[in-house]
Amino acid sequence: MANLSPPQYYFAAAGVLAFIYIVYRIRQSPRLPPGPRKLPLIGNLHQLGDKPMHVTCQEWHRQYGPLIHLQLGLDRIIVVGNAQVARDLLDKKGAIYSSRPRFTMAHDCVTRGFHTATLPYGPRWRLHNRLQLSVLNKRMVMKCRQFQEFESLQLMHEMLFTNEFHPRYQRWSNSLLTGLAYGQRLVKGDECNIHEMEHISAVFRRIFATGTWLVDLFPALNHLPRALAPWKVKADEHYSRTVGLFKQNTDEALRKSSFNWCKNITSLKEAQGLPRDEVNFLIGVMAEAGGDTTGVVLDMFTLAALMYPEAIARAQEEIDRVVGTDRLPSFEDVDKLPYVAAMIKESLRWHPAAPFGLPHSVTEDDTYNGYDIPKGTTVIASQWSINFDPETFPDPLEFRPERYLENPNLPVSAFGFGRRACVGRHFAMDSLFISVSRLLWGFRISKIKEGKDGAAAVPVWSFEADGALLRPAPFKALFSVRDVERHRIIVKDWADVEKDAEVYYNNIDAKFDDSVDDAALLQEKV
Repeated sequence: MANLSPPQYYFAAAGVLAFIYIVYRIRQSPRLPPGPRKLPLIGNLHQLGDKPMHVTCQEWHRQYGPLIHLQLGLDRIIVVGNAQVARDLLDKKGAIYSSRPRFTMAHDCVTRGFHTATLPYGPRWRLHNRLQLSVLNKRMVMKCRQFQEFESLQLMHEMLFTNEFHPRYQRWSNSLLTGLAYGQRLVKGDECNIHEMEHISAVFRRIFATGTWLVDLFPALNHLPRALAPWKVKADEHYSRTVGLFKQNTDEALRKSSFNWCKNITSLKEAQGLPRDEVNFLIGVMAEAGGDTTGVVLDMFTLAALMYPEAIARAQEEIDRVVGTDRLPSFEDVDKLPYVAAMIKESLRWHPAAPFGLPHSVTEDDTYNGYDIPKGTTVIASQWSINFDPETFPDPLEFRPERYLENPNLPVSAFGFGRRACVGRHFAMDSLFISVSRLLWGFRISKIKEGKDGAAAVPVWSFEADGALLRPAPFKALFSVRDVERHRIIVKDWADVEKDAEVYYNNIDAKFDDSVDDAALLQEKV
């Protein structure tokens, strides 16, 4: 190195040290799970990009088994591709598998440590989780059902006059969350506030997408000055927009006289010990996160309806037998419609909206089936590989709701695993039940006829990546009311229903002291 200039010398020395460090990390645990061949410094980075990562990992699972080991820069990653393995690690060993890897861009830069999803497992995360459960535990969720029925009735009425289902689904799912969080219903779906919320949500999804930011692979880069770190400028801009919107929404919510999540959560003693921006963030991410994913699940359900009309016919026969033709389904029918429930679970499995979910991190050295899983390893449960594992789901490419009736213990991985499972899962399943059951009761969903060749092609296995979210490629569907009487009932029920959202909010019993106790109990059981 005698002929190198000082800058070249430093870069060369840094490269040698990085190489030694990577080799040391690999060699110190010789029993890591198998995986594709790795290169010095970059590991498996060169093997990603030609295909979507979830597809590549699925191919590797077929080759190497349910546990595969990857190296992405300095990060050691183990990907899980089997439901039983995911349960064994993330559920049964949740005490050590519930943390998060370091999200330099998302946690340190963009959200300043306020985002619940990126928090390491510990007292801060438990406090966030407790506050969120105060309004999303099972008892509080059941008190929201009248509002969910109201929103689903508007969706039904809208679908009488349009086939543009995607924006109607998004209005429905977003309005549910903004209504409860802030007392802000989205009557039309194009309100100014929701556009800013959708922008923030889209940026979050891109930030959380694996491999998006070099600084996540090499965190030491975050020590560079701003002039050499353009991601910091983007992060600061997004943080300012996010905090500004969440503060504006919270301030407006606190001025309202009716129930909303902001009023409940900010009144709790535990919340009053947190910075106000952090509390605003905690509530805001609850409102923005669920609005996207639930709407996408309805897109997936509609796609299945086009491709598997026999499954739709069976579900409609069950609904007609239980509910009849003279009223809409309600939550009183939830236990009487097992096939509809199975169809919702199969919609979540067949086309997972979040093929990877969010990664976990191990806080202690562990072993599993003869393999070492060292402390600090990132563990990803690949929902795509899990949901298409033929050992768990025979004929996994087929949409078969019956599989959940034949084996009620089949996993539903859409909401994650263990202590970091989605806090809003009970609310999401209720929302899906009331919307899917009512759409099936009221409409035939079929392919649109186009041109001389008949029905338009439907891109069943074509997707568009939206950060960490996976949406079906755009497709069309025809919604036709099943008969004149159902049309009359939908029109009449919408004309007669109370449309003042304040009434529904006030009907949600705000005895949140009991809910906090329930939240604590649930947290202990997780």
